[in-house]
Amino acid sequence: MKSRQLSLFALSLSLFLPATLHAARKDACSLIASSDAQAALGEPVGPSKEENRSYGKGEATSCQYRSTLGSALRGKSVSLEVRYSDDDLTGSAKGIAESLQSAGFKDVHLVAGAGSAAVWGSNSILGRTQGELTVIQGKSVMLIIIISGIPDEADAISKAKAMALKALASV
Repeated sequence: MKSRQLSLFALSLSLFLPATLHAARKDACSLIASSDAQAALGEPVGPSKEENRSYGKGEATSCQYRSTLGSALRGKSVSLEVRYSDDDLTGSAKGIAESLQSAGFKDVHLVAGAGSAAVWGSNSILGRTQGELTVIQGKSVMLIIIISGIPDEADAISKAKAMALKALASV
């Protein structure tokens, strides 16, 4: 009798636990507010633009804010993408760094103090500086913060890291 109850319990967990775990996943726009984007960019921002995505063995959402000052090509922007992976992301920082370098990013390096591992890279698109901070948290969460239009790289890293830490507190 007890073994049958344990089997039924195990079966019910296997059926309902994955749905519970997926329900707890937060979308990117719930992790970054317009006030966070405004603080990062130092300028007023417009409404957020959210996208849902799926990739390989996971799902992702992104949230982007653009400055209301300047043109679309010259204005500042910040985006957060949060990916929930069914694969183990542990140890993937080296591969992320290699991917950034092969995509033309400069000054690719590890950033301490954000998540389980974090990698920064910067580049310039149409004369506008852009930095990307990719943060791994645990085995299944990846955050990608892209900040554009902040010419001082140390400042851009600091702002992207602050945004990552705030988002990680809610993931």
